[in-house]
Amino acid sequence: MSVYFANCKMYYRTACILPPLSPPGLLYLGRYIDDLTGVWTGLSDAITDIFQPVVNSDIRLTFVIGVESIEALNLTVSIEPDGSILSKLYKKPMEGTQFVHWDSYHTFASRKAILFSHLLRLKRNCTFDKDFRRQATILL
Repeated sequence: MSVYFANCKMYYRTACILPPLSPPGLLYLGRYIDDLTGVWTGLSDAITDIFQPVVNSDIRLTFVIGVESIEALNLTVSIEPDGSILSKLYKKPMEGTQFVHWDSYHTFASRKAILFSHLLRLKRNCTFDKDFRRQATILL
């Protein structure tokens, strides 16, 4: 239920900068639960002003600005010289493991499904097959 409320609250807070009210330089604004990702073509100094109506004492935004690439939501998103956008998996530095150990007492079907879902996520997040294969080799 908390994901639902976080999603609703962020929609409510960002409605003032969504189309048709978007500022002219905001080409894209995507939201994944309570994370925002956008493409801005204006001056980088103006970004914080645009999001001023969104921020309050409960919501603090961290701005990560990249010219050709950026890490967001476990992805590295970059713009190629021809203008195309590509993505690769980005792993945040973390301690510990995020997977169920293969020797755990989970059923074989559960362990297989977890592995399959992680491979699907890798395939979806990598633009190029070579990046997917490299990440899949690391996973396996």
